[in-house]
Amino acid sequence: MKALVTGATGFLGGHFCDRLRAQGHDVRATARRDGPAAARLRALGVDVVLATLADAASLRRACEGVEVVFHAAASVSYTASAAKLEAANVAGTRHVLAAARAAGARRLVNVSTESVTLADADRVGTDESTPLPERWLDDYSRTKAQAEREVQAANGDGIETVSIRPPWVWGERDTSVLKAVAAMIRGGMFAFLGDGENRITPGHAQNVAAGAIAAAVSHAAPGRVYFVADDDRPTVREFLGKMCDACGIRLPERRVPYRLAYAAAAACDALRRLGVPRLPPIARPFVIHMGRAWVLSDARARAELGYRPVVTADQGFARLAAWVRESGTLDAAIRAAK
Repeated sequence: MKALVTGATGFLGGHFCDRLRAQGHDVRATARRDGPAAARLRALGVDVVLATLADAASLRRACEGVEVVFHAAASVSYTASAAKLEAANVAGTRHVLAAARAAGARRLVNVSTESVTLADADRVGTDESTPLPERWLDDYSRTKAQAEREVQAANGDGIETVSIRPPWVWGERDTSVLKAVAAMIRGGMFAFLGDGENRITPGHAQNVAAGAIAAAVSHAAPGRVYFVADDDRPTVREFLGKMCDACGIRLPERRVPYRLAYAAAAACDALRRLGVPRLPPIARPFVIHMGRAWVLSDARARAELGYRPVVTADQGFARLAAWVRESGTLDAAIRAAK
């Protein structure tokens, strides 16, 4: 296929390009600016075009001659302003959808998020039939849910649409989670929320990419939504422990009661809405992800798309360790965390 990947200079979008090129597809990618990430894509044989979610004309040019659009660009934040998240996640998705339809693309694969199902409760056995909350705890989850609904509503109106919901995306070239963990350890701020034995749902970036590509070619996919995840459902203690091992960081054993952390995050959320500056970067969704069980089912993707993970947990952590060692990207953060 000839594919376009939005947000390709980001972590997940970059892995989409890796997998598409490895399978021999002709790939175009959007980038907001030239830089090292765009250069890496060009070295893969990706056609990089400058475009932004706010610039509808640039998106129309990017979509010309494309068969499938993988829409991975978004503003991912639990603390950003509602206006910023609306502009990127809702208006931006509308612009991409309109551009893809106008260019005659066959299908749009929208990258949603498991956070659309987020609530202050354990999510065990949650699948695509689980109703979405009537009210969201944060604007990121709300705007991604709105975008997902609009994408699904557009199915059949000049284009086929499908959405995937990745969980905790991880793997090589991800610096956000690793640097955040290192910074919390360095500042003596890291603690398990509860005992750390709550089970979570990770998705290696290559597995998410494999699921997205399966959704792009399956006859069953149009109009559907799919969770895409790894085989394993580790505890947060197991997962972060292996991630820190891969990075050469020792994970502390400090614990904080879940309800105490949730109350502090709720207070920060309330103050943030009032415009209070310089608050700690803590929000209720972060507390829920770290302290609650969220065991999500991707059985629909496996049954309807034939999806299977292409990277095991052990392979993923080995690849992460090799990337940390060879790239030196996290050296400063890791040294400060020791």
